[in-house]
Amino acid sequence: MDSEYPEYLELFSVVGPVVVKVRFLDGLRSVSDRAMFPNEINKLLSPDGMHFVRHLTFDEHLYQIRQWDVNLESHTVTIRVQRCEPD
Repeated sequence: MDSEYPEYLELFSVVGPVVVKVRFLDGLRSVSDRAMFPNEINKLLSPDGMHFVRHLTFDEHLYQIRQWDVNLESHTVTIRVQRCEPD
């Protein structure tokens, strides 16, 4: 898999006060919740800081990020993804 796409399990730390959840829009997969510190929200930005990350990999399978939800009251970030079809 092209290293330009971050691997979800390597993206955030496993500790911190914010819970990170992933929702697969096809409903066919699930992945364990992760944890992160608030400053790790920067990992959701492109390396140049000009754009949001648009794709993540899960076990080398490419998914497009459709939506980020940040809930300040519950200290959660929910990432909604859809699998990219192979070319």
